[in-house]
Amino acid sequence: MSHPTFKSLIALTLALVLAGCVPSAPETLSLKVVATNTVLADLARNVGGELVSVTSLVPAGADIHTFQTTPSNSITIGAADLIISNDGGLDDFMTPVLTSAQRPGSVHIVASTGLVATEIVELESTKEDAVVAEEAERSNGDERPAGEPDPHFWLNPTLAIHYVERILEGLTEADPNNAQQYTDNAQAYIEQLRQLDLEIANTLNQVPLERRHLVTFHDAYGYFARHYEWKISAFVPGDASDVTPGDIVTVMEQIKLDGIPAVFAEPQLNSDVLRQAAQDAGVEVGIIRSLVDDQTRTYIEMMRANAKSLVEKLG
Repeated sequence: MSHPTFKSLIALTLALVLAGCVPSAPETLSLKVVATNTVLADLARNVGGELVSVTSLVPAGADIHTFQTTPSNSITIGAADLIISNDGGLDDFMTPVLTSAQRPGSVHIVASTGLVATEIVELESTKEDAVVAEEAERSNGDERPAGEPDPHFWLNPTLAIHYVERILEGLTEADPNNAQQYTDNAQAYIEQLRQLDLEIANTLNQVPLERRHLVTFHDAYGYFARHYEWKISAFVPGDASDVTPGDIVTVMEQIKLDGIPAVFAEPQLNSDVLRQAAQDAGVEVGIIRSLVDDQTRTYIEMMRANAKSLVEKLG
């Protein structure tokens, strides 16, 4: 007498045993990328896509000017396949840690390499666009001392494209087997950045010409202002400890002279001085950002929010 149920059970058991003997496909390991700040980290995620795992040493919402590295940062750097820094005076203080903790065989790229003050940089992605990395010596109302470079190139979206191309170079060197995927991702993202540039220009056109004067607490927006043909003034080049009574008097005189209805502060900086000066002058304080944070989680989102804030307060 046959027992089909029992035979079926035997067959199923054998199939499961044999299946367990077949080796599974190896798990794909993400390329470990460490960036010094949140903007670089976001750009790297867009180029690397699902192939990368990205960490920012300076966390979202922190002030890079007062950030101090920790032993855990060294461990993170030591595990990285690719390290991305900005240089130009922004994160140079991390260089000794990056150098000492970097493991043999990993790649370190500086995203701003090629964007030299006063030089014209022609982007490889387009022959018709020649992007000027504007003079580091400040002009047009900007208060940065002559000779001190501005490292915040990425606040001009066309210069952020150069960052993307440098990151592409780094990823391709660190992981040549996936070079085509990185290239495809970079090209798609560069097109998004070109559209972002046009979008910001159109948004800012809503602000009357006489009000296109950006007054900030932090002197980080020179490339942004010059690209969109705005005047710019700032209280300090770094953190709040650099504010002097002379800075306050100079900027307040410009505010009153130009009839500016609003000044702008970054969430991560101590802007009490700016808020008090604005209150004394009877103007509003708007929010503007130079780094990706928990409120604007991507570079594109941050830049859109900046343009919107300028229009809301100055339009």
